[in-house]
Amino acid sequence: MTFWLSLEVSFGFKTDVFFAKVWGGYQTYELESAVAGGVDGDDIDSLLYGVGAGVNFGPVFIKASVHGGENLGDYGAYNPHGNIAGATEGASPGKVEDNDALGYLAVFGFKAGDSATIEAGYGFQEYDSNIAGSQADEICQYYVNATINIAPGFFIVPEIGKYDRKESATKGTDQGDVIYYGAKWQINF
Repeated sequence: MTFWLSLEVSFGFKTDVFFAKVWGGYQTYELESAVAGGVDGDDIDSLLYGVGAGVNFGPVFIKASVHGGENLGDYGAYNPHGNIAGATEGASPGKVEDNDALGYLAVFGFKAGDSATIEAGYGFQEYDSNIAGSQADEICQYYVNATINIAPGFFIVPEIGKYDRKESATKGTDQGDVIYYGAKWQINF
């Protein structure tokens, strides 16, 4: 029998000028060997916590958030760039090594009337395995986009950005950069 538990909680406050939100989550499950007579493992505990806030100064807005946690990949956090994000197998069978995470995001934008909004942002994420001899695996992203309203319910969002995957958890291994661009077209019925 496998035991699994997940809890999440958040609290938010919003006015026309300011918003703030705090959140947290906890998840645990036990590892069972898939091999008959195998060694069952440690429990994998995941923890996520964070705070975010934003303020509007007329047409200008600023938003920021910071989060941290442990074993976010096992929690189900979205990670499209392959950074190590979850617990990893330890030196002995059934033993897991936790993975700590820290991230933050800052967004600055300008609303040019009802026709368009321009936004720029920077985000950073770091995963640090507790495996001896490893270093933190980092990634950051820069982007600029615009939401252009064509008609009620119809808008286009062109975006250009860059992922900088920095060095991997293996010391001295540069993971490279990715520059991307594109546009999203959306119609709401």
